[in-house]
Amino acid sequence: QALESAIRLADQNRVTRLAIPAISTGIYGYPVEEAIPILAENALCLASAVNHLKEIRFVLFESALCDLFERTLRGLLEPVRHGPSSKSLRFDL
Repeated sequence: QALESAIRLADQNRVTRLAIPAISTGIYGYPVEEAIPILAENALCLASAVNHLKEIRFVLFESALCDLFERTLRGLLEPVRHGPSSKSLRFDL
């Protein structure tokens, strides 16, 4: 819900770039292997509903997390790249 609120609020305020941390994986100890696909899938789904947001940047502080996130996000984006798309939204790690 935090991710959805951040993306929707950013878009409502005409924000074009948004940085998002790996929510709950630090101090709260949510398992990274579960959190990363959830974050990536939700961000990708919400991307189709925004008008102003053009870039979502996931901020990660460990290279292992970055590698896992990148593989997950690339796997989710691959079918999107080959299909028809009316929007262009950039995801950075």
